[in-house]
Amino acid sequence: MSHTAEVIVVGLGIMGSATAACLAQRGCQVVGFDVHHPPHNLGSSHGHTRAIRKAYFEDPRYVPLLLRSYDLWDQHSQGDTPFVQKTGGLMIGPETCEIVAGSRTSARSHGLEHKVLSAQEMTALYPTLSVPSQFVGLWEADAGLINPERAVRYFTEKATSAGAQLLTHTKVVSWESRSGLNRVRTDDALWTCEHLVFCTGAWSNKLLACPCEPHRVVQYWFKPKSSHFGPQHFPINIWSLPDQRVVYAFPDVEGDGVKLGFHEYSEPVDPDQMNRRTSAKEQAEAEHYAYTLFQGLGSLIRSETCLYTATADRHFIVGPHPQFRHVWLATGFSGHGFKFAPMIGKELAARILDNKRDPLFDLFDPGRFI
Repeated sequence: MSHTAEVIVVGLGIMGSATAACLAQRGCQVVGFDVHHPPHNLGSSHGHTRAIRKAYFEDPRYVPLLLRSYDLWDQHSQGDTPFVQKTGGLMIGPETCEIVAGSRTSARSHGLEHKVLSAQEMTALYPTLSVPSQFVGLWEADAGLINPERAVRYFTEKATSAGAQLLTHTKVVSWESRSGLNRVRTDDALWTCEHLVFCTGAWSNKLLACPCEPHRVVQYWFKPKSSHFGPQHFPINIWSLPDQRVVYAFPDVEGDGVKLGFHEYSEPVDPDQMNRRTSAKEQAEAEHYAYTLFQGLGSLIRSETCLYTATADRHFIVGPHPQFRHVWLATGFSGHGFKFAPMIGKELAARILDNKRDPLFDLFDPGRFI
C-alpha cells in the first residue's frame, strides 16, 4: 500500500518527537515512525533524569543555544510544573581539568553567574560529598534536571494534537531519494514525502551509513539513607577523577534513588544485539565510586542500560544531508544532546518550512563527516 506525506520523521525519541511537534504545530502534514513505542528504555531518551546546565565545559559555542533552550523549556512548561527542576550544579575536579576549566571558560565568555568553591566549602554546603582536598568545584545556580520520559510524552502529544500521524511499532526497512522525492519503505507500506528527517540515534548507521557510533552506557540508582540527597539539598554533580573517569550523580527525585553514571564511550555496539544486562563487575565498580565520592548512600537499587551515539569530534550532526535533497539529519548527540531538543526541533522546522538557517548550528554541519 502506498501513502504520501509532506514530511516524514524517522525516530520519535526526544529529537524526533520535538521535531514532529514543531512541524505539526506550524501546519505541516507530518508522519512519524518509531520501531518501538516512545517513551521506552531501549534508546537514548529515558532514565528519569537528564541534566541541563549553562556553563558548558564541552565548548563555549554551545552556550547561546543553551540559553535559548532554557527559554523554550520554560515556554513548554505546564502550569506549576516546569520542565527544568533547578537543583544547582557542581563541576568537580582539579582546577585545570576539562570539566572545571572548560566550564569556567564558558561562564566567563558569556557572562554567566558562577562561583569556584574549595573542597572545604563544598563539603560544608553539601556534607554528602566526599571531595579530595586538592579539588575545586564550579558552582552554577541554574543547572538542574529534566524528566526525559515526561518530555517525550509531551512532544508526542503536542504533535498528534496538531495533526501529526505517529506510527509506533513500525520499522523503516529502507529509503531512497530520487527525482526530488523521498521514498520510505516500512515493514508494511511504502511512503512518499517531500522532506525526510532522520532522528534515528543509535540506529543511524543502519539506515544512513552515518559516521557516528553507538556506545553502551549504564545508569545506576542507589538508595539514599537520608533526605540530604533530595533535589533541595543535593545538586547535580560531575566529577573528573585522577583515574580519568568522569562520574556524574543526580539527586533522588520522587523516591527513584540517587542516579550515578559514567560519561564515557565504550566499544561500539549494535543497538539490536547489545547486552542490556548489567554484570556483577559493573555493579561493583559503580558501588566503589558511589561509596567513595558520597557519604550516606545505601544499596544499589537497580541499573539500566542506555545508548550514546557519538561522532568523532563529539559535536552533533544537525542539518541537511549533503548528498540528498530535502533529507535532514539530527543525530550523533554524543551523550550530551537531550537538553537541546526544543532548539533542535525549532531549527529543523525553520529550515524545512522557511529555508532559514541559524549560524549557531554551523558547528553541527553534517558535511564535516558525510
